[in-house]
Amino acid sequence: MKQDSFIGCHPIKENQYMVSYHTVTADDSFHWAQPKNSAVQLSAAITACARIYMHPFISRDDCYYTDTDSIVLANPLPDNIISSKVVGLFELEEKIKEGFFLAPKAYGYISEEDTDVIKFKGAAKHLVDLPWFREQLANPSRRMQVKIKNQFKVDWDNLTVGVKEYDYSLGIKLNSKRITQPDGETLPIEVNDMCWVDHNIGKAVAKSLMKKLMKLQTTNQILNEKLSQKEREREKRMDGVIVEERKKGEYLGINIETTLTEERTQLDKEESGVTKTDFKKPDT
Repeated sequence: MKQDSFIGCHPIKENQYMVSYHTVTADDSFHWAQPKNSAVQLSAAITACARIYMHPFISRDDCYYTDTDSIVLANPLPDNIISSKVVGLFELEEKIKEGFFLAPKAYGYISEEDTDVIKFKGAAKHLVDLPWFREQLANPSRRMQVKIKNQFKVDWDNLTVGVKEYDYSLGIKLNSKRITQPDGETLPIEVNDMCWVDHNIGKAVAKSLMKKLMKLQTTNQILNEKLSQKEREREKRMDGVIVEERKKGEYLGINIETTLTEERTQLDKEESGVTKTDFKKPDT
């Protein structure tokens, strides 16, 4: 039984369980998948709108970190775009004394209240602290081999849950959303800002391309007409040759038939002469 086909089990008595699972009932080779209730187009539209709104802020030179709807800046924002109550404005969460922003979901900082904040995704996040961030900033490609314990490892063969220890490579994924500089600093990946482009230029380019397209379509139509005309002329020539051959064949057939008729008439005459000679009465 596959792991993803298991639903649950209930003990009936000692060493006996009632197991619930689903199976593939179709005849095809595709594995059954539970239907999902999701609308990807909505999440894509929301994310796109958020990127458009955040772009003026994440493209700043003093932007150290960004994640969807949050930013870490070296300089404060204007007061008119900061509010903890108005929807759509930024909220000032903390002021940072020292921070290390290495990768998405991998940063740590010390607030002005001397509070350590650590954010790190992965199985080894409990082994990460500010000294680790300092060492990792000095050598971003560094990886450490550590031991990780899974406190809830399911054994599907024996239907048991236990603790399992395994090796884990602790590090960060580089250059996925930010570019590491030679001095160790990181900058957001460059985004081409096209807001300065004059839209009239784009319209002129589109109009020019449309004219070229119409010209190509006209040329293509003329070539197709010429090709069709050539095909019709070739078919006419072929039809003329066939008709001429047919007439020639008919003419030859008439001559052959006439010759055969004349030869048959001559033979008939000769046979008649022979018959008359054979039955001629003798002189008395």
